[in-house]
Amino acid sequence: MNLLPPETARYSFPTVIVRVIRALIDSYDRGAGMSVGTAWDDPDLAAVLRAPARKRLRQGLALLAESRGFPELRALRVRVLARGLTGRLKELAAAPSDDPDAMLLLGTTRIHYAWNIRGGAYAEHVKRERFQRFWAELQHAQAPLLRAADLLPPDPVPWDQLQRYAMGMQLEREELDRVWHEVLWRAPSLYSAHCTRVQAISAKWYGSDEEAAAFAEEVVDRAAPGDPVVAAAAAVHFEIAGRRIEDMSRCEAVLRSHFRDPAVTDLMVRAADRWLRSPMPHPRTPEAHHMFGAAFHFAGEEDRARHHLRQTDRRMPELLPWSVASLTPARYYAKTRAALGV
Repeated sequence: MNLLPPETARYSFPTVIVRVIRALIDSYDRGAGMSVGTAWDDPDLAAVLRAPARKRLRQGLALLAESRGFPELRALRVRVLARGLTGRLKELAAAPSDDPDAMLLLGTTRIHYAWNIRGGAYAEHVKRERFQRFWAELQHAQAPLLRAADLLPPDPVPWDQLQRYAMGMQLEREELDRVWHEVLWRAPSLYSAHCTRVQAISAKWYGSDEEAAAFAEEVVDRAAPGDPVVAAAAAVHFEIAGRRIEDMSRCEAVLRSHFRDPAVTDLMVRAADRWLRSPMPHPRTPEAHHMFGAAFHFAGEEDRARHHLRQTDRRMPELLPWSVASLTPARYYAKTRAALGV
């Protein structure tokens, strides 16, 4: 089992060739002027990311401390901060073990570091030595995350990250489900945890298209009006459709066919309407607008797509939804905005 970016998952080239191709494509894609991985709202986090590197760790830990009791902010902050701190693992590892923020950040950063080693190629194209290094690094993420969970028992965010740990370590489905229920008990609608669960129960990991589709319906049915967690339903269907793309020249055709299925279109409409009935302030609002904007674009619901994409700007999510449609997602997103006149 392997967690793959949709665009990488379509290829069976050796890892080194995939890397060269991706480097060339990424260089071309940056010309679209989009900021990838920044589709979130948190001015304080954005300010920390602009700080000099030598201050970022200290300020990031302070920011995490401020987010205790606010799991949506905390989940976003730890994941974004960890991406930029893989080079500071030794410093993080020396932090006091009674600091729940440091332990959470240490465990999450170790997960990112391990996945950087693993890479995004199919398992058959990853050498055994690389797998061994991946697991050797990833196993060290569990202890600090469990320590963070012990220090702040109501906090769901360590459990959210433990989902990612369990997937990478290829633990049994029973263990993954146990961790998921630990999250739900603490935060039944945590956005980031639902995104991870979408990955976990997809056909490329522990589940199937049928299980994922049922999960999408369940998320929409139990979400509170105004909660953008319903965007997880769109993520499910991008995962399902993405698996059916075997030829890059048919990306749009496959996506249109999937999202124009009346059952899928109706679910997207119901989910978006449930959210927009009384939208609550949420740091992941921009990402949810991307999800629905793309879903309605492929569904042929142009007015709905325009409404959502008018709420977005040059900030894009890291992967879903646009990476399913094109090897150059930033350019595809810019083209879609232009076509819709937003």
